[in-house]
Amino acid sequence: MLEIVLRWDLKSPTLVTEELIQQISQMLEDVPHSVSHVLGKRIYASEYGYYIVKDATIKVRLATKSVGSALKRLLKTSLGGAFPYYSSVKVFQPFSECYVLANENFGEQPIESIQKAIEEYYFPLAQQIYRANFVKYALIPVVKPYKKTIYKVELFGSEEMIALANAVGLRVGRFGLFLYGNSDLNLITKLSQKIGGSKLESVH
Repeated sequence: MLEIVLRWDLKSPTLVTEELIQQISQMLEDVPHSVSHVLGKRIYASEYGYYIVKDATIKVRLATKSVGSALKRLLKTSLGGAFPYYSSVKVFQPFSECYVLANENFGEQPIESIQKAIEEYYFPLAQQIYRANFVKYALIPVVKPYKKTIYKVELFGSEEMIALANAVGLRVGRFGLFLYGNSDLNLITKLSQKIGGSKLESVH
């Protein structure tokens, strides 16, 4: 499982919308993946999303061992009149304790719908990715409110399934959410204070 980090030095304030994230996601349709929000220290609320100024970072996770042409495509992404000045690719270490940005409705997901989503999405995907390798199909996400629109997610299950969830995010019902680690908490807390409601329901 790989994580790509891209950074921009924006030439002008940039409006971040769901459409922008979807455009980035569409570049990677041939590989199971997840895309973070556009993260930064200077964020301003907008009716249509949020504005980010100066520094911007996006994280992309891929459920694959080879970056292929994904990085080349991502490096062509222009934000705020600039192309990425920094990129890195690494094999990331999956974590079982993580966080998601979501609106209040996310915490109302019944356990039955969560388990159904896992059986219908994650298990077939695991068969496709791990192929002949033996995999224990066990994955249980436990979701707890953390603060405002941030939820803490604890992943229980086999090592392979937890790694897969890290790569493709938490996909339950209409929610598709990037899993953030402890090191991202400050940035997503700042973001959660600026945006809310339906803007946090995005499929990333």
